[in-house]
Amino acid sequence: MNLDHPPIHGTIALDSLRPDGTETGLLAVTRHLLVTLADPATQAWHLAFGIAAERWGQGEGPRIAMAAYALVAALARARTVPVRHCDPLSPEDRTRATPEEAALIGMIRAMQRDLTDEARRHVAALTGGRMDAAVIGAGLTLARALPRPATRPVMVAAHGGLGRLH
Repeated sequence: MNLDHPPIHGTIALDSLRPDGTETGLLAVTRHLLVTLADPATQAWHLAFGIAAERWGQGEGPRIAMAAYALVAALARARTVPVRHCDPLSPEDRTRATPEEAALIGMIRAMQRDLTDEARRHVAALTGGRMDAAVIGAGLTLARALPRPATRPVMVAAHGGLGRLH
């Protein structure tokens, strides 16, 4: 536990969200970016970009980290209070997620799958009920930038109208 960042009550086990490797990496990156927003002197963005480059390569990693930064910055502008997040340097906190972190993972997951209603619920949870255009745009950009695992297709069902064309 980092004494400068005490544990947050109300967290859930990260495993309960069933994150894949991409989502786990994204969570690590966003936590460091949130630390930077809260205290720019930490320069934790260096760690965020380093993690992204290590996880997704020198070409894609920084692009993904920049898209994640755009999302957390949009969230910071859309909210009246900062996003609660677990300490990215705490081994104990790495196994937990705040409700906001769970909503962020859920939002990106829904956006990657084009599940609009589900994505909207997560956006509302993150923004206090508002459909903030900057948050939605940044979330969609990030969702498109992330690699898609073969086990998680973008489309979960074909449009009914497509069947009539054949």
